[in-house]
Parts: sequence; structure tokens; C-alpha cells
Amino acid sequence: MNERIRWFEAQATSSEEVYFPFTQAGLCSQLSTELIPPLKTFEKTIGGFILRIAQPTDAPYLEPLLRSYGEALENYGDLEFFNEEKLPVVITNISNCLQHRYFITFLLFDGTIPIAFFQIDPYDMLRVKTLCSEKLLPFWDQFFREPLQRRKLLSLSSNERLEFLRTRLQRDALEDYCRTYGIHGSVDNFLRFLIGSLQTVQTLQQTVPDGSYIGNISYNLLPRYRRKGLMTQILRTAENVALRANIVFLFSDRIADGNKSSVNLLRRDGFKLGGSFTATYGEVYKTRRHPNGNFSEPCVCYYKTLTLGDTSTDASL
Repeated sequence: MNERIRWFEAQATSSEEVYFPFTQAGLCSQLSTELIPPLKTFEKTIGGFILRIAQPTDAPYLEPLLRSYGEALENYGDLEFFNEEKLPVVITNISNCLQHRYFITFLLFDGTIPIAFFQIDPYDMLRVKTLCSEKLLPFWDQFFREPLQRRKLLSLSSNERLEFLRTRLQRDALEDYCRTYGIHGSVDNFLRFLIGSLQTVQTLQQTVPDGSYIGNISYNLLPRYRRKGLMTQILRTAENVALRANIVFLFSDRIADGNKSSVNLLRRDGFKLGGSFTATYGEVYKTRRHPNGNFSEPCVCYYKTLTLGDTSTDASL
């Protein structure tokens, strides 16, 4: 799909399983300007530490926290490193998140030192549909005899989609692509992921109101502050703040199946399991276990619809 992620396949599928491949296909949405002022003044004490939204003055202190994401030995070993060349840009973007409005980054502070981040990347439904129609389907077109159309595919049942795709699949093109990138691909599993991706778009269209956002989450806590329940409290607080920014649905699109601490965090908070799938990475996706990239791993996705009556959120905010 790009230099970071070459391929997705699903191990199993059902009419309810969902995946979130559009997050790999392009930029997320900007939050509306009127949603920003309350975020600028947000502050909460968690476990004796201060949680607030990142600000430009935080930039000089962010590097150790970001580096620990992929480098800390306590972390799952195949978390992607932040690209060294892009780290200054990442720091600038995080510390100016309320100015550019493309995401919200919460920081937890021990004094002046950020010890945790929790980021929400928002997508509105227009962006989801655009990324599906203009990025995902054109990529998949190379494997079919005719261009794939989002509206037409979404009008079909799951079984009809499968039959439609099977009869138009160009197996030679699929095999050539897999051979080029050393992917041990399966036609059935490829089609399962494609159908599950369309199911995701359809599910979101049916559940996300106009003017609202969904949010892809990422997070990290410095190792010496772990096992104190801090990330659980950050997650629950972030959910409540997200609702007030019209973010009604959170998801984590790609968690390694072996990253049990992340899986357990989301399950305890009431996130639902989406689909199980395999992600195949290119040479750009570097980790401690795979410093040269080019590997595959089983993954899962989790998602949650947010409501004001949700007992997992902090209603005192």
C-alpha cells in the first residue's frame, strides 16, 4: 500500500468484522476551529501528575518520550521507531497540535517533563469516504479487471461483494505484486481484508453522525511510570474530552497480536475486537527486532463508540 505497509490480509471474516486501512492512505481531518478553545485550557491531575494538551513550549522536552516508544526494552519489540530524520518535524507537529488542528496530543507531566503521550487523530466521514475512493480502491484496482467503485460495492451484501471481486480478480497481477515484495499472499485472505475494509466504511457511515469525528489513538508511557494505572486513567479522561470535541468513536487500527499490554489496556476499557489480520511491512518500517524492516506480523484492531453515559469515562470533567 505504501513503503511502510506493503500488504494486509485477513485471517477470518464475518459480517461484523471491521478494519481501518484508510489510516494508511493519507492525511486525517482538521478539527473545527470552534472545538479548540476548551482544549487550550484543559488540565487534570492524574496520580499526582498533570495532564494537559501539548503546547509549543513543550517541544524541547519531547524527544526522550518519543524515542522510548520504539526503543524501550520494556515495550513490545516490533513497535516502529520514529523516523530519525523526521523526528524534529514530529516534535513540532505534536507541540503545535492546537494550531494545525490535525490531531490532539495529551501529555502527562512529572514537573516539566512529559512522561506520557496519548494522541487522537480525527477523521470525519467525508475524509474516510474520500480516502477509500481515491486512495484504497485505486491501489486495489491493479488486481482487478475493472475499477472498483465504493458506492457500487457498498450496495452489495457481503456474499455479493465476494462473488463480484472473485469474478473480476486478475490473479497474475496479484501474484506478480506479491512476488516483487516477497509477500506470501493468499487470494482468499486478501479478499477478506478488502471486504472487511468496505464493511468498516459502511459501519462508520451508519453510526457516525454528520459533523462528528472518529479518532485513531496512539499512546506511550515511560517505563518507570508503568503499572500504576496511569494510562488507564489517561484513556478514560481522553475519551471524555474527545466527546466534547465531537469525536464519537475511537479505534486502534493495528496492534500487534503479541503486544499484550496494549491489548489488555483497550479490553479493560471496553473496546471491542475488530478483525484479525496480517500486516506486511516494507523496508521503511524499522523496529528493534527488525532493524531492516521487511517482515510480517499478526495484528488486531479495536474500536469503541463513545457515549456520555459510558461509565468508563470521567463525568467530572
